[in-house]
Amino acid sequence: MQHDDTKAQGLLRLLTQGLLAHAEQKTASELGDRSQYIGMSDIGKGMECMRAAVASKLGMSAIPAATAVDGFAPDDVACVLGRQIILQRGHWQEYGIEKALAATGVKLVPQLEISIEHNGVLIKAHLDFTLVWGGQRPAVRILELKSNERIPDSLYSSYEAQLYGQVGLLKSCWAEPCFSVPQTEVHSTTFPQAVEDLFGVMLPLAPDTVDIEAWVLSISMSEVKPFGPYLPDQVMGHVGGMSANCCGHLANSGRRAIWQPGVERPRLLPGLPPSVRLVRCQRGLPKVSGREHPLGFRLRSGARRTRHA
Repeated sequence: MQHDDTKAQGLLRLLTQGLLAHAEQKTASELGDRSQYIGMSDIGKGMECMRAAVASKLGMSAIPAATAVDGFAPDDVACVLGRQIILQRGHWQEYGIEKALAATGVKLVPQLEISIEHNGVLIKAHLDFTLVWGGQRPAVRILELKSNERIPDSLYSSYEAQLYGQVGLLKSCWAEPCFSVPQTEVHSTTFPQAVEDLFGVMLPLAPDTVDIEAWVLSISMSEVKPFGPYLPDQVMGHVGGMSANCCGHLANSGRRAIWQPGVERPRLLPGLPPSVRLVRCQRGLPKVSGREHPLGFRLRSGARRTRHA
């Protein structure tokens, strides 16, 4: 067999383009325009680095567009492809986990959306899986999947913030018309009504008597480890709301600032292709780190978590 490096690189380039294009299409169809709202992952990112969270809302992404791959050197293609394999593996695992859970007969809601406006900022949560049990002991379990190259010893603080945000919104918005389920006729309704429409299961009109927990499934190529449970927590909900407000308002300020005449435009850092470089904007993107962080502190890994398996 003769090895042809040119054709091999062409195949890798094609695969990279396909993965990026598929990711763009999947994000647009499932999550919509993410620049227009603050998601739970943005809140988690803001807990660790508000500057990075705001940058993502301004379209300053480290993920290149599929159309940019043609101009990449082979090493850059390999770098982008390796990262995409890890990210996309999570989506592939999500499909398989959904089928496995559904095969047990459990009542499962994929990609439940919770949408609220908080102090003028639109916030949305997209829950990977929501499992529901009715009857005399009603229960709800939120299940978030995370694809990891290696299973961590403890959950990342950004993941924990995301879980607290999800479970907190589910409980606080329980009886509000904030819930939608993609590819169904369930839109802008209460959670009990959504469950009744989907499964014919009756849940209490208030969440106080419902057993509500959130869990993370960390999945590598050969291991699965659950982390949890995470319970609704008023303090963590308040902190998450502060992070969302800060991220939303700073992003709006950044949008106005970086396109004003005379203001320095975002600059690309050297060393990577233009589409995958980090972005720095000295005036358009407010610097918030360390003591300047609007929240004043970080969520410590493991903080306020009841236990993990």
